Amino acid sequence: MTADLCPAEGLADADVGARTDLFEVANALAALLDAPVTIEDTAARVIAFSAGQPDDDEVRLRTVLDLREPEDVGDPRRRREMRARVRAAQRPVYLAGAAPNALPRVGMAVRAGNEPLGVIWAVVREPLDDRREHGMVEAAKVVALALLHARVDADAVARARSEQVLALLGGGVTARSTARPLGLDGRPCCVVALRRAPVPGSPEADVAGAGAALHRAAAALNRHLRQLSPRAASAPSGSTLYAVVPVRDEGAAGGREALRLTEGFLARPDGMELWCAGAGPAVTDAADLPASRSAADGALRVLLRGADSGSGADKPPRTAAFDDVQAEYLLLRVGDVAADERLTAAGPLRALRAYDAEHGSAMVATLRAWLDAFGDAGQAARAVRVHKNTFRYRLARLTEIAGVDLADPEVRFSLALQLRVLR
Repeated sequence: MTADLCPAEGLADADVGARTDLFEVANALAALLDAPVTIEDTAARVIAFSAGQPDDDEVRLRTVLDLREPEDVGDPRRRREMRARVRAAQRPVYLAGAAPNALPRVGMAVRAGNEPLGVIWAVVREPLDDRREHGMVEAAKVVALALLHARVDADAVARARSEQVLALLGGGVTARSTARPLGLDGRPCCVVALRRAPVPGSPEADVAGAGAALHRAAAALNRHLRQLSPRAASAPSGSTLYAVVPVRDEGAAGGREALRLTEGFLARPDGMELWCAGAGPAVTDAADLPASRSAADGALRVLLRGADSGSGADKPPRTAAFDDVQAEYLLLRVGDVAADERLTAAGPLRALRAYDAEHGSAMVATLRAWLDAFGDAGQAARAVRVHKNTFRYRLARLTEIAGVDLADPEVRFSLALQLRVLR
């Protein structure tokens, strides 16, 4: 395409029905405008650019290299205002002074109806004339169609991947037949379960918003895993995001390996730092993946429980293999049984709680501190901030009130368990 062609005719030559190559569109538009072009999506990521980018515009060069406009150049507020102007306009917008030592830009919003799809940017020396401006408007239509086609393709791929992941998680013969064409047959694989941790004080997202966020996270996780483990795949199920990850080692070691692959994803500064990930042990038979999933769910539950109660400088962990938190998970399950059967503290613990309620004492706190300190009276006294002798007196008194022998290991275990799971 050359600059003397009619803009609409030149751009219409692109076969949108055959999934237009956006790089071809960028090059065609650059030839028409006699200006280098980039095409961005709604997240301001560069998805296509023309050849011949300017050597005298550092911002544009860095944008093409990083596939995103640099954040450390110019005034961020002014950049946001300029982008807002472009996205709100129906025609190309000429912008000068976007950043120090940067050439002027022309931005054209790409839309499908009222839905924003991206922006076309051209580096120019002067405002566009009517002919080139019309060409940029036509280019936006071609780009919009191409992006819509790409979205349809991406949705189809995502649906197929989701069906495969869910088939694997279901286990049995279906999982084996699904694993074979994916190259996972006979390879150690584990399940990683991810979910966003609750943020105290933040409003709960509506169902539609939460579902959309989960699908965006699944797409982002798939992109991340594709670079590190091409055969890995993830998909949402309910409110949880699951990934099936091939690893080198079986068992817990494989689960820890899979978690290491997710570290970069969880470190992303776009909200993923609020997520937790639990991994089940790796299994070599795809039919056994439900066991790995169940363990991953258990590890995730422990992490979310910690995230819900953690605060301040004492930040709870955000990743865990099931084997590393099995004891905590067992306590949660015992708590489930106690809640289902509406069990409350009985015997010695009930007596101590009643005594504390009547006398304003701290017998239960004394017992908890002593058990947590493995019988070290000095350490326990420091934990409840009383003198060591005072603590010993309280300990002797509580044995009288509760009628228990703390030298008996069965008694100690029973009391510790009740303190953990019963209210």
